[in-house]
Amino acid sequence: MRLLRALAIVSLLAPSAAAQYFEEHSNTYVGRVGQQTIRIEPKSFRIGGFGFQWLGATRVDLEGRGATGGFTRYAFGSEPSRWKLSAHFSRVYERDLYRGIDADYYFRKAGEVEFDLILHPGSAVHDVRMRATKGVVSLNDGDGSALFTAEGAIYRLLAPHAYQKRGEDREPIECRYRIDREGALTLETGHYDRGRDLIVDPVISVLTYVGGAGIDEIQAVSFDGNGNILVSGITNSTNFPGGGTSAPTTVSIFVAKLKSDGTSIVFTTLLGSLANSNPQILFRA
Repeated sequence: MRLLRALAIVSLLAPSAAAQYFEEHSNTYVGRVGQQTIRIEPKSFRIGGFGFQWLGATRVDLEGRGATGGFTRYAFGSEPSRWKLSAHFSRVYERDLYRGIDADYYFRKAGEVEFDLILHPGSAVHDVRMRATKGVVSLNDGDGSALFTAEGAIYRLLAPHAYQKRGEDREPIECRYRIDREGALTLETGHYDRGRDLIVDPVISVLTYVGGAGIDEIQAVSFDGNGNILVSGITNSTNFPGGGTSAPTTVSIFVAKLKSDGTSIVFTTLLGSLANSNPQILFRA
């Protein structure tokens, strides 16, 4: 019997790209932000457990841009014909995501990935619709950001920054998120010159994780008057934060309060069995 070996060798030829890069795999690009894996496919994007789809988008091909000079060599088995060399890129470009609208993905800084939406003349901003693949989305009217949850993790889509270029200058354009009747995140802008490109550049950051070693799922998100984040959901983690000796042995409801920047948990409370309550009603007006 012949022993088959699978070996992956990473060679980073550009030191500045060592921490963050995208790698192409059959029209899918994969990267990392900290411990989170980023996966960009035509018409969809995923970071860790959170992902969203571009509703109504066209079928497009992705293009790696800004080659870093680094690459990953995959050697599967003993046959060289099965080996693969994947180049590293600093950006991923998605042309005609919608009619006249392109998307440009890139890393902003540690823990954040950004995508620019480039709206060319003749395009319509209301065509852009993002829907989370799972979890819930909530708008923070205080800072204009949108929060997405996936299982026990919280991701923030920073308030959109929109502008148009005039020479070397950037002219700011008013822009905000809205949630439509189907729960999709949309964009609303102020007046701008339809004869020039409009660039909208949201930033996705990983805020924090609420939970323990078991199954944790955030089902509702809200904010208090100071912008602190309130979440409720279900857990069966025996080491749930703040649970102490009352940590659940069955599925229970939890409520947690986090600082506005998501850097720390203010408090957590376990409310008891899921059988008699619904965590989604806790923050309804």
